[in-house]
Amino acid sequence: MRPKDNSFEESHGDLFRSDLEQAQTEDILCLCWPIRSSGYKRFQHALPIDPSSMTRWRKRLGPDKIESSLLVAIDTAKEKNLLTERHVERVNVDTTVQEKAIAFPTDARLYHKVRRVLVKAAKKMDINLRRSYEQTGQKVFLKQGRYASAGQHNRAKKETKRLKTMLGCVIRDINASVPTRKGV
Repeated sequence: MRPKDNSFEESHGDLFRSDLEQAQTEDILCLCWPIRSSGYKRFQHALPIDPSSMTRWRKRLGPDKIESSLLVAIDTAKEKNLLTERHVERVNVDTTVQEKAIAFPTDARLYHKVRRVLVKAAKKMDINLRRSYEQTGQKVFLKQGRYASAGQHNRAKKETKRLKTMLGCVIRDINASVPTRKGV
């Protein structure tokens, strides 16, 4: 490890001291792990810190202090002639897109979801259902997905029909339990 340089802490310590009591002084300039000066002579394959702790640190500071610390880091780099005009002529921006778990709304998924919503609403309104199909519905829904992914479309269709039947039973049960208004 290289010796600690206290000139930054002495000149800008008030900016960070209240929020970073638990952070080490050598990590104050650590805004992202690739520019962290670790003192090693060779590339290290492991991350210096856990990325989630870095996220918590940034949230604890807030956007204003992160921006001001970035400005201080840039000013310090300019003063020590570590940052020149050539370095800032071209900026690389990482626009990596992470995939989301978006599922296509199949009939089976919609039947299952509507049945779950109706059962939840019935419980909230104290409507006693003969059967809610909570456990059976979940099992049938999972079976349907497995059959469909395995290419067994006839079996998947049969499970979709069972989900539709369960939904119809819940709807009829709710309609029978709710008193109807006359004249409507």
